[in-house]
Amino acid sequence: MHGNWKTLAIVAIGAMVLVGARPASADDRVMMGYYATFGDLPVADIPFARLTHISHAFLTTDEQGQPVTGKEVPNRELTDAAHQHQVKVLLSLGGGNTTAAMKSITADNDRMTKYVDEVVKLVVDNHYDGVDIDWEHPRTAAETRQFVALVKAFRTKLDQTAKASGRSEPYILTAAVSATEYFGKFIDVDAVLGDLDWLNVMTYDFSGPWDRVVAHNSPLMPSQNDPGRTWRSVTSAMEYWQRERGVPADKLVLGLPFYGRGFPASQKYAPLDRAQRADHQVLSYVQIRQLLKKDWKAEWDDEVKAPWMMSPADTSLLIAYDDRNSIYRKTVWARGQQFRGVFFWALHQDRMSDGKNWLVEASYRAWPKGESAAKK
Repeated sequence: MHGNWKTLAIVAIGAMVLVGARPASADDRVMMGYYATFGDLPVADIPFARLTHISHAFLTTDEQGQPVTGKEVPNRELTDAAHQHQVKVLLSLGGGNTTAAMKSITADNDRMTKYVDEVVKLVVDNHYDGVDIDWEHPRTAAETRQFVALVKAFRTKLDQTAKASGRSEPYILTAAVSATEYFGKFIDVDAVLGDLDWLNVMTYDFSGPWDRVVAHNSPLMPSQNDPGRTWRSVTSAMEYWQRERGVPADKLVLGLPFYGRGFPASQKYAPLDRAQRADHQVLSYVQIRQLLKKDWKAEWDDEVKAPWMMSPADTSLLIAYDDRNSIYRKTVWARGQQFRGVFFWALHQDRMSDGKNWLVEASYRAWPKGESAAKK
């Protein structure tokens, strides 16, 4: 590792550079938590008071392209509880292993229309407020066109349904997108942006078992020691979508990870052995806090504005993660850049033994309810 190991403290944040963009109004501010079906978090423990939206993840599909429903999804208990707190709930479609299913559904227009109709019926019957498309990821020119078709089919059906039912406000439609050009280039921004309320930019998983070097999971700023420094940072990702792809700031929502990645290595930016892929780990913030109680040592990396940690006894596992300090800084930065808001993946990873959500609270302190994006 570079630098000295020490226990972290919450530190004051420095000045942030603002860009010229229309600030979102206080009413438009998005603070959305993903509520995962596999997270084992009771609905009663969701920090509704700190959220504006929840994305219920995930409604999956079977091999025939049919939505798979069950005990976890759809969930009227979730939508009813959220609405009691004036929080809107989106039904999130897909997830990490969705390429084959989404490709199959959208390859045939009749099949796609049937799928959209069935999903929207679930939305209406279970009081959801919209749909979040989480296709990870379109990766060919044909799939680019299919993604466009899916977005437009949902926008049309949701608008027709809202009008027919006399709903007082439109249904929300969002999409999760990759943080980098590698998959981002397959999103036709011009074709879909008018139909989407905002894009959820997954500004995490910048490094992992697929990579060649140890790098941070979600660095706010790039490191000069990182061979991928031109693209591997939150700032680079949001600049890509805003400046290169032309997405307005008020249609961008920045992703905040409530987990870290463990690497079988002892130094940052060291080469990774692909034969050790099985030795990589993913740890929730809850698990990371438990390790810190066992004398694991954390080091603040002021270059990337995020922490790392390592066991004092075993130097063969290095963990890159986010804590309250880095989450606070990222949220302040997002607000300063006048983005639409932030989202959290995922709520269950931040439920502490004291019943509090430390990372959610850190983000909320940086961008409280009723306050718009910072103005120049």
